Amino acid sequence: MWQDALVLRDRQTGSLWSQISGECIDGPLKGARLEQYPVSFTTFGAFKQQYPNGQLLKKPTRGQPNSGYADYFAQPDRLGIFGRIDDFKRL
Repeated sequence: MWQDALVLRDRQTGSLWSQISGECIDGPLKGARLEQYPVSFTTFGAFKQQYPNGQLLKKPTRGQPNSGYADYFAQPDRLGIFGRIDDFKRL
């Protein structure tokens, strides 16, 4: 974590990348920026029609044994791993 956001590690170079800025924050590529790719929000049906052999990742569900998300499910108002509480009830 860096600035309460995920840090990604490039296995090939060992560089660390900010999820927020897309900038390399440490390692041989420090200062470089990731190329941005467009994204789209779609329905499952539209996705399957456009990508019939596409694969989806499924987040573990509440109560699933050995889930890395168990702590998050136990504290639904917790934000990030630093444990800040979501007090923006209007959202």
